[in-house]
Amino acid sequence: MLSSLLFFLAICLLSACLITIWRARQKRKPKDYEREEVSPTKPEPHTPIAQTYDQPQFLQAVRFSHESYPLIYVPQSGTAPQRPRFRKREYPQGITEQTLKRALYRHLVTHRSGLLRRFTYSQISSNAYIPTSSTARAYEPDITIIAELGDQRLLLDIEIDEPYVGSTGEPTHYIQGRDADRDMHLISLGWLVLRFSEMQVHHNLKGCVQEVERILRLIFIGEDVPTEFTGGKRTYRWTRERASIWAEEKYREQYLQVTFSSPKSPTSSEETSDPLDESLLVSEVENIPLSQSTSSLAEEAF
Repeated sequence: MLSSLLFFLAICLLSACLITIWRARQKRKPKDYEREEVSPTKPEPHTPIAQTYDQPQFLQAVRFSHESYPLIYVPQSGTAPQRPRFRKREYPQGITEQTLKRALYRHLVTHRSGLLRRFTYSQISSNAYIPTSSTARAYEPDITIIAELGDQRLLLDIEIDEPYVGSTGEPTHYIQGRDADRDMHLISLGWLVLRFSEMQVHHNLKGCVQEVERILRLIFIGEDVPTEFTGGKRTYRWTRERASIWAEEKYREQYLQVTFSSPKSPTSSEETSDPLDESLLVSEVENIPLSQSTSSLAEEAF
C-alpha cells in the first residue's frame, strides 16, 4: 500500500516538473515575427561602410530595362544605408513571399556552399519596416536581406509584384503607379530594390534565387554569373488597364491555382500559407494552361 502511494506521488511530481519545464519553454519561445534567420556571427558595432554601386562592371551588369521584370533600382555610391526596424507585420503577406524567403535561406545560408555563410553578418527577414515620416505609412518590404562582408554592407529590398489584389481585383504594381515614389525613397536611404513578378516566382523560383545570388556576388565579390533573366527570359510590366482585364479573367487564380476570399472574410487567401512546394528550388514548375487571351500575352512575356 505504501509503495503504491509513493509510486503515485513520484508520478505526480514528475508530471508537475514536466509541465513546469514545458511552460517555461513556451514563455521563452519567440513569436513568429521575432524569429529572424540570422547568420551565427554578429556584426562589429562600428563596421565601416563603403558601397561600390558606381563601379562600371556592376552598373553594366544590372542595366536592366525598366519595362520588364526583374526590375532593379540602385542607390548612389556612398549613400549611408539606413537600417530597418523589426516588428510584426501590419499587412498580410502575398502568396509567394514565404516560399521565396525559405528558398533564399535554404540556398544562401543552410546549404553547405551557401554564399551568405562566408559573410561577417547576414539576415533574411520578412518583418522589417522602414519609417518614412510621422504621418506616412512605414514601408514594409516583402523580403529584406542585410549582408555585411568586410567594409561593405548591403540592404536589399526584394518585392514580389502581383497584377491585382486577389480579394478585390484592384489593379496594383502597374506602370506609372505608386511604386516609383516608394522605390526612389528607399534608394535615397541606401537600399537596393529588386522586383520580381509573382508569375516569375511561381514558375521559376530557382531562377529568382539565382538572380538574388547574382546581385550579392556582383556587389561583394565582383563576379557576374549570368542567369536566365540576363539571357532574356523576362516578364513585361503591365498597365492598369491590362491588370483590370487579368482580374476579370482571373489570371492569377489560373496560374496560382487558388481561389481568393472576399475582403470581408476573416482570413483572406492572401494571408494563407504558401501552397507552393519548396522543391521548386531544384526543379522548375510546369506551366499551367492559360486561357486563350492570357496565353498569348505569356508567350510575348517569355
